[in-house]
Amino acid sequence: MGTFRVTIEIGDPHGERWETLEALVDTGATYTWVPWDILARLGVEPQSRREFLTADQRVIEREMAVAVARLDGQTLPTLVFFGDEGSLPLLGMVTLEEFGLGIDPVNRRLIRVRGLAMSTQKGPSGMFVPEGLFLPMSFLPFEAQHWGALKEAGRPEAEEADHRGQGQAKAGGDPQGAVRARGASG
Repeated sequence: MGTFRVTIEIGDPHGERWETLEALVDTGATYTWVPWDILARLGVEPQSRREFLTADQRVIEREMAVAVARLDGQTLPTLVFFGDEGSLPLLGMVTLEEFGLGIDPVNRRLIRVRGLAMSTQKGPSGMFVPEGLFLPMSFLPFEAQHWGALKEAGRPEAEEADHRGQGQAKAGGDPQGAVRARGASG
């Protein structure tokens, strides 16, 4: 996917001082990176530190803070990391998601995207899931996926699942039913 730049404004946490930056849209960067000299000029002070794995597999530690960003007609707080002085500002995925933006790689531009809302309903595994979401077997709890093999091997996990009402006996012999039985009872 090609790279491209966008204009973004970064401000201090109170939104009183601003700097306009040409930031590289970086889908490989989790967070937005701003050179530390720019953040210092804005009065943004480090609040914490985090480790990162670089593309060349080095582990680095950088300071982070909350700043305010202006992008696509919106002004929102976002996490920023202190990049090296004079480094290229990077617009990372967290900031893009906070602003409800995605990437059009063909036209090299940002586009509006809908967020994903979670349901207040618990799915069969006890997780909150979007309504109508089909969970493949790989997302089902361990005892539901492998109940039969565990039972045949005489493993204690299968006995424990039966005891908790999650095993084959309570679910009519069907591992997905075991999940449905557990979801219905708690």
